[in-house]
Amino acid sequence: MANSIADIVPIEVGTRLVHIGPPKTGTSALQGAFHHSRAALAEYGVEYAGKLRHSRVAMMAAAYDTVPEGYPADAAQRWARLAASIQASRADRVVLSSETLAGISEAKIGPFLDAMAGPIHIVITLRPLASILASNWQQSIQDEMSLSYDGWLARTLDPSAGNPTTSPFWRRHNLGHQLDLWIPLVGAKNITLVVLSPTDRGMLFAAFEALVGVPAGTLTPDPLVANPSFPHDEMEMLRAFNTAFKEGGGSRTEYLKNAREAVIHRRPAASIENPAGTPIATPRWAAEAANEKLRPWVEQARGSGVNVVGDLDDLFVDPLSYASDPVAPSRVGVEEAGDLAYRLYRVGVEYGVRQGRRAMLEELRSTAEAAAASPTSRLRRAAVTRVRRLISALESRR
Repeated sequence: MANSIADIVPIEVGTRLVHIGPPKTGTSALQGAFHHSRAALAEYGVEYAGKLRHSRVAMMAAAYDTVPEGYPADAAQRWARLAASIQASRADRVVLSSETLAGISEAKIGPFLDAMAGPIHIVITLRPLASILASNWQQSIQDEMSLSYDGWLARTLDPSAGNPTTSPFWRRHNLGHQLDLWIPLVGAKNITLVVLSPTDRGMLFAAFEALVGVPAGTLTPDPLVANPSFPHDEMEMLRAFNTAFKEGGGSRTEYLKNAREAVIHRRPAASIENPAGTPIATPRWAAEAANEKLRPWVEQARGSGVNVVGDLDDLFVDPLSYASDPVAPSRVGVEEAGDLAYRLYRVGVEYGVRQGRRAMLEELRSTAEAAAASPTSRLRRAAVTRVRRLISALESRR
């Protein structure tokens, strides 16, 4: 059991290091660094699996019984290609990072382990539960949920629910469940818990550098990766939008392609670096409840024989540092509201253009097929005229 970076023994050559998150534990930053540092890692025989920063769609097929609505239909093919690339790798060590694996279904575990085609070392990164509650609620709002933060906390931390493993949140963040799941499969000695330091921001990269046996500083952050927090008032505005969107009959596919694009990916850089508005405040009772949820899992980890980097006591927070009764904002600044409205408008316009272009292409295809099958030259000329008009209309929409 290692407690410092200096104590870490690199995984053996031929091993696949599988980082399973869970979400909100530095996963985006770590994936960005591995993706950004591919060339430097290759010099030391380390390969970061896949071609993307995070092969999210492929990993959904690897981990879930059914790929969620709104995601590409070729997820299984993407996973097959990713698995084949891992199996064909000649690197000394292969790294796969996906927080999606924290929610893997029991039916998918066997096929996943088989697909790795080699020894596996599981790494779980950890932050205090109380510190990630707000981030997880915010992520759920961005995934079309309409429940208030207080309502979500009450549902998630309900003492009568015990230690559930059925909800998506607890399947990922129940440390006891993760230990029960993976220890029988890979062995305690092949599992490392990395408890993120509250004071040392470089500790995450340093731990993974040591695990794959590369010099300190090999992993460099990707400057394009940002996973910022949103102010509470903006999330309340989006929550109200989500309610109206559902009541208006909007589909999840439309939401993922449009609302998420407008809210997250088109957020101005200035508002990411200096967000205006009220931070999301977790109430004291929730911090206390999160500590109580963690307590048996931490004791289980101490006696499990898994490797631990960092201090498990850092997973507990001081509830007194949390406000006893924070109030959710009921108003949002006019500048923030106007900016979000404009982003939604622009994405909506572009979506309409894409849909119109798609419909015109379908008409163009059917007209061309009709022209080819027309029995007379007059009908063929009419079809050609129609095709030319459609082409002109498409060109005007570029």
